[in-house]
Amino acid sequence: MKQLAVNGRKQELTKVLLLGILAGGLAIPGRALAADLTVTADQTGPVYAATGDGVESNNLTIGSVTLATTITGSAYGGMGTSGGSYSDSNTVTLNNGTVTENLYGTYDPDIATYSTVTIHDGTVQGNVYGGYAQSGTANNNHVYVGTDASNTGDISIGGSVYGGYSEQGDVGSNSVEIDRGTVKGNVYGSYGAGGSGSSVTLGTEGSTIGPSIGGSLYGSYGTSGWAYANGLTI
Repeated sequence: MKQLAVNGRKQELTKVLLLGILAGGLAIPGRALAADLTVTADQTGPVYAATGDGVESNNLTIGSVTLATTITGSAYGGMGTSGGSYSDSNTVTLNNGTVTENLYGTYDPDIATYSTVTIHDGTVQGNVYGGYAQSGTANNNHVYVGTDASNTGDISIGGSVYGGYSEQGDVGSNSVEIDRGTVKGNVYGSYGAGGSGSSVTLGTEGSTIGPSIGGSLYGSYGTSGWAYANGLTI
């Protein structure tokens, strides 16, 4: 069943859980759940913690403080496939190394929500997406760049940064926080048909070294012409 809103997503999950209990089990059919993958050796992408029609609560960690890992291609906390199910609550953490294409907390052909990308150190040569949806909504996704004061490695993003991105759907309540590093492209709290309640924050109060942004800043960008109640803090 294709979901069109976050509330609908939660209602559908409740029904599936109830049916599972009545059938004598708690499994959610068809969903890839709770996988943790740490990559410390070079790999050719796509690299993901989990993939399937609906991926949830999966975590991908790339590199470590002492190991710089190269992903040739894109990397995903959760990579959803077509079928109508939503994907949510997936994470990617780049500790050290290089991703030669894009970095996604969650990618899904339908709905991508409640997912996070955290970059402590390293390079992403393409774009960064907290959550990326094609036809549905992308809500409550987040990107954190250089927010760990204990890790002061160099950070470089060759493309743009999106808290939440939807090709055709609405976006809301997404955020991007960048405390240090270089972004050559634009920074969007949200990007979609229409968006509200999203934000971009650059730098921390009292810091003498902030991030460098090569493009423009948008709390939210609406391709169909509407965007409201969004914030930008520098």
